[in-house]
Amino acid sequence: MEGEATPTATAAIQVREESVTLRAYPYEAFWREALDRTYNIAYKKFDASAYDSAARTPAEKKFKTIVVENEYLRLTFLPELGGRLYQVHYKPTQQTLFYNNRVLKPTPWGPEQQGGWLAAGGMEWALPVHEHGYEWGVPWSYAIVRAADRVTVTLQDSSATDRVRAQISVTLPANAAYFIVHPRVTNGTRAMLPIQFWINAQLALNQKNVSPETEFILRGAEIFVHSTGNDFVPNANVPAANALGPSNPVPWPVVAGRDLSRYQNWKDYLGLFLTGSAGDYAGAYNHANDLGIARVFPRERVRGVKLFAFGPDFGGREVFTDDDSDYFELWGGSSLTFYDYQEWPFAPGESREWDEYWIPVSRLGGVAGASRYAVLNLTRDTGGHTTISAATTARGSRGTLVLYRENVEIKRWNIALDPGAVFRQQLDVPGDGRLRLQFWAMDNTLLAETDN
Repeated sequence: MEGEATPTATAAIQVREESVTLRAYPYEAFWREALDRTYNIAYKKFDASAYDSAARTPAEKKFKTIVVENEYLRLTFLPELGGRLYQVHYKPTQQTLFYNNRVLKPTPWGPEQQGGWLAAGGMEWALPVHEHGYEWGVPWSYAIVRAADRVTVTLQDSSATDRVRAQISVTLPANAAYFIVHPRVTNGTRAMLPIQFWINAQLALNQKNVSPETEFILRGAEIFVHSTGNDFVPNANVPAANALGPSNPVPWPVVAGRDLSRYQNWKDYLGLFLTGSAGDYAGAYNHANDLGIARVFPRERVRGVKLFAFGPDFGGREVFTDDDSDYFELWGGSSLTFYDYQEWPFAPGESREWDEYWIPVSRLGGVAGASRYAVLNLTRDTGGHTTISAATTARGSRGTLVLYRENVEIKRWNIALDPGAVFRQQLDVPGDGRLRLQFWAMDNTLLAETDN
């Protein structure tokens, strides 16, 4: 990305404008104006038939980006393309989290009535309908607010007061290795309305293609299948394209003898929803390069967790890219699935908002527990060989790690960590019994825990 402006600093945070140049097929020439009268949202409808009949040669297209960075993270925003958070760079290991497609190529995916979608990558905001919503490809306005200890970039799709609208504030604290996503979704119409809102992170975890060693970390025992190209998923558990609700759930993570928490066991594409999250976090971890991400969220208010990936045997990557790259999607939504959002309609004038913490992690060996304060990993083999790992999210974090077996303390460690550093210990814990690892603050507040 090419620099264009002199950086400004707030405490230990820099903010600047840059640009990125992408190859783009002529999708904008085939957009037609459309209006969803229910939500009073004008959107771009893609004329796929005309596009398919025309000559299509990609050309370079330059976009302005906003870069915000502290000692640990560099966030790059692309406001002109749906207000997306385009990339997150994890400085302790010089790795990137998100997928970035180097070509903008219209696909047939997304809401059927819109006719197309761009798999541009990054983190997009999907509203007010299912799939990718309407506003992933149009400019969003933005404002930058600097405080002594943080910088917030607020992205907004519209200032109109008579429509459904969204405002997304992304905050980077000065001394932390996480960013906070604060959506605010408002029903500006005069009607009671069901509204979908989803955050969709398109991830590659520092690789061109999803590694077979990627682990998907979903805290639940059952899933609803949304769509799949896999013949090992029973047809009775796959909803029809026009279904009004999900089919019967299947167990997670093992489906038909395949542990689908491990990407190496996938074949073709699969999209799924948790039937309900048993924890306040979800995530993914690439064991090939020791890089992962955790999403920490208030599950009582934001119940949706969705995962999508193409699978190693998927044969249509040329539909969305020209370099055979791919990604997986980790979604978080205000409704449990794409189907049941009508059960929690927005009153006229009602707004809903919340905070999510997105935390890059590395060199932990996996993610077994996460909170806004720390990410933990705990493994034990059949011989009792146990490994504990901990990473904290803010500079100067201090506390006590305590390992228990069946509520009996085995060992404790007083630790002091900065982001990017990992505390790791190996020990033998023979015998049976559930292990539990807890991280306590100096004032005896429980900050994070996991068990095995």
